[in-house]
Amino acid sequence: MTPLLSVVEALEAAMPSSRVLAELARIIWKECGSRIELQDRWVTIPALTPMTVVTKAFLLEYFDRPFKTGFKVIVGVGPVKEDDNGLLSAQYCFATMHYNKAGEFLTVDFHGEMI
Repeated sequence: MTPLLSVVEALEAAMPSSRVLAELARIIWKECGSRIELQDRWVTIPALTPMTVVTKAFLLEYFDRPFKTGFKVIVGVGPVKEDDNGLLSAQYCFATMHYNKAGEFLTVDFHGEMI
């Protein structure tokens, strides 16, 4: 097994994509009532909209930052497409989810473009 594969497997074991997607679904459809605020406007996310994990990372910050050490996961809400330049877009939005180093959910931010 390569070191990179070991890191990828460890990251998935520590922060399973299925858990992240279930948590985001709960937030959108139960806590938010299918409506999210997106850059000063409200967007309704239809039930059962597909969601795709596009980025997952464990961050170790050496400076005092709001989310010093923990997991960061970016999820595309709605089908995700890649353009000719490699830029990603999602039908509805992207959600950036932050977890602490113990894997406890901290916050989610919704944004129109991949950041």
